[in-house]
This record gives sequence, structure tokens and C-alpha cells, in this order.
Amino acid sequence: MSHSTTVLVTGANGFLGAATVLELLTRGYKVKGVVRSQDKADAFIRQYPQFKANLKFAIIPSLTDEAGYLAATLDVDYIIHTASPFSFSFKDNLKDCLEPAVEGTRVVLRVADKRPAIKHVVITSSHAAVGSPLVGLGAGITYTENDWNPTTWEEAVSSPDTGFVYCASKEFGERAAWEFIRHKEPHFSITTFCPPWIFGPPMQPIESMDRLNESGAYIWEMLSKGTDEIPATIFPLMIDVRDLAKLQVDALTNPKAKNQRYLASSDGAWNEDIVYTFKEAYPELASRAAKGQYRKPEPHYEQDCSKTERDFDIEWTPLKKTIVDMAAVLFAKEKELAGKTKVDVLQKQPQ
Repeated sequence: MSHSTTVLVTGANGFLGAATVLELLTRGYKVKGVVRSQDKADAFIRQYPQFKANLKFAIIPSLTDEAGYLAATLDVDYIIHTASPFSFSFKDNLKDCLEPAVEGTRVVLRVADKRPAIKHVVITSSHAAVGSPLVGLGAGITYTENDWNPTTWEEAVSSPDTGFVYCASKEFGERAAWEFIRHKEPHFSITTFCPPWIFGPPMQPIESMDRLNESGAYIWEMLSKGTDEIPATIFPLMIDVRDLAKLQVDALTNPKAKNQRYLASSDGAWNEDIVYTFKEAYPELASRAAKGQYRKPEPHYEQDCSKTERDFDIEWTPLKKTIVDMAAVLFAKEKELAGKTKVDVLQKQPQ
């Protein structure tokens, strides 16, 4: 890898995007991060000033701004596309979720096709593109990279269930990528990864504990709000964000990964295991975690990650380490933000 090699990362200030950017920079790549505003770029640089020389930003407010992406890729060798709508609170299935996920992927690939220097594109898909959310815990099911969520476009457009629609958006976004490769046969290759829940220590700038990413908010709710019960587990698998970032960076130059799809899960994600791991590691904070007796994990679906393990040098991070490390960062960030708020209040008081 040349020190002049540049990777464009979409969603660069997001949970996975930030971890991926830092993995690239640590390895000596130059990075151009796509963010939606200059404020977000400035916040990232303030948090990581040591990388300023090799980190630039492109301000592209829309996932589907093809002209913006074309301008941003003038000096780019690779793309890692992590950006996609991830919310369960949108109002319009088509405009807020399905179309941006699909067209955002197509835009990135069309732009790459116009840039002969771009060698490879890595796309973050999801387990939501692999299995139907309607199977629940799916006891006895083992998914492989050949499996696809069977949801139809018509079902997704008309569904009142935003979680169901989000899962479909990941399916259609990834399908659009593979259709592009089949029909266009471009000069570049792609790799897609299909992770379940992505947990781990957040590395992106955090302005408020009330505005965490979806998976971060999910964990923070269980560890800090003191709710009366541990919520039922809906998605039973996870991957550490650091593992996924490593895989995505490795895929840029791994010849085995050309035009390949991979599943990527490191451990189970049973909510009782999350809460009780936290209570054991941080007994002084145990009272802030969700209450409830420990319930053993029920049988649930699995991912067969043997292809990933065969093609990549990966040692999966177990759930316990992921949660311990994640909690340390989240509670430290809460303390830091509380301190800033106190200073702001004091400064606003009349002298």
C-alpha cells in the first residue's frame, strides 16, 4: 500500500464510518471522509487532530448527490460505502428509507465506474439483507452468504412496520449493487459485508447522550436508564465495530474478496448477557442498568461465517470485551458532556 493511496469513506462521522476511517489512517492510508456538513467535519478533526494531515472531508448533504460524489472522487483509489439510512422512526417508506438506500448505492457505483483509478468498492450491507425479520429468533436456522431476505418491494412500500421496512432497504440496497456488477461488468470489483448488530466503543464525535447512533442508544438504554426489566432480545447476534472496520479495510486489497459477499458476526447478543456482563465489570454502576433476573439465551438463528474466516485473518472479539469496552467509553463520554454543560451554565450566569 502506497502512502499516497486514498480511500473515500461515506458516512465517515457515523459509528461504523468513524471506526473505519481510524482503521485506515492507522494503517497509513489517506482518507477522504464524506459528511453532511462542515460542522461534522470540524468536530471529527477536533477529536482526532493527530490525523489532520492525512484526513480530508467532502461535504455532501445528500446520499444521492451524484455530482458531489463525482467531484469528491477525483483523486480516490478505493471506496468504502458505510452510509445508509438507519432509523426506525421515518415517516415515508419510499422517500425516507427505501429510495435513499438503493439510489445511494447506485450513485456510488456509477461514480466509481466513471473513475478508472478506483480499483475496489466495499459496501456495508446487513444481516437484514440476509434473513427475514418475520422469523423472529429463528431457532435452528443457519444463514449463509447465499441467503437473501425474501421481502418484496411492494411489501416494503406498504408495510406500517418501520423495522420491517428498514430491513428491506438493506436487502434492496445490496441487491442493487450486485445487479450493477452483473449488468455493467465494471473495471472495479466490490465486496459486501452483512453484519448483525454492530456494537463496540464509539469513536465518532458525540454531542449528546440523547443522540447516539441506533445500536449505541440501544445499549445505553439498557446500561444507564435503570429500567424495570431487561427488554426481550430481538436480534441475537453482534459484531464488534473494530472487527468490521478491520474486515472492510482488509477487503480493499484482498484478492479473495473480489466480487464476494460475506457474513460477519462474532458472538451472540442476548440482552441478559449484555446487562450482566456490564454489572459484573462495573459493580459501582450496576444500579443504573436494567433490572431483572438472568434468563438463559433461547435457541436462535446463526450466521455461518466460515467463508469470512477462510478468506480473512480475523480473530473475533467476544461480546464480553465488546460490552466492557463500549460501556467504558459511553460512561466516560457522559461524564465529559456533563462537565461541559456545567461549565456552560457557569459561564452564562451573570457576573
